[in-house]
Amino acid sequence: MGGRTPKTTVDVGDGRADGDTGGGPVDPDTGLREWYDPEPETPGITWADIFERWALVEADLHQLYGIDLGQPGLLRERTGHWLRVRVIGLLSEPRTRLSRAFRARDEEHTSTARAADVSFDDYD
Repeated sequence: MGGRTPKTTVDVGDGRADGDTGGGPVDPDTGLREWYDPEPETPGITWADIFERWALVEADLHQLYGIDLGQPGLLRERTGHWLRVRVIGLLSEPRTRLSRAFRARDEEHTSTARAADVSFDDYD
């Protein structure tokens, strides 16, 4: 057989594949668009962002899953995947401290962006 299996894409409901921001027509020879829609300006969550809020992660892991990260050797006995799954679980649960912290950050970003769109002409 050989070769790599192509990556699959997910239809996100608007006729575009997952990760396709859209844009102009696609050139059949090159596969490139004439122009591309800009990426949305929503802030993502990085591991650095999560590590900056590690105290929230520890408290949420203990409250939601009963996991005490203060237990000696616990993280050495587990895989990175094990931790990743649980942190993603914290982010997906709206009641966790971690999820609320990022939601507040995103709302602040959104309100700041909206405020920047206001001009003096809007008050005439």
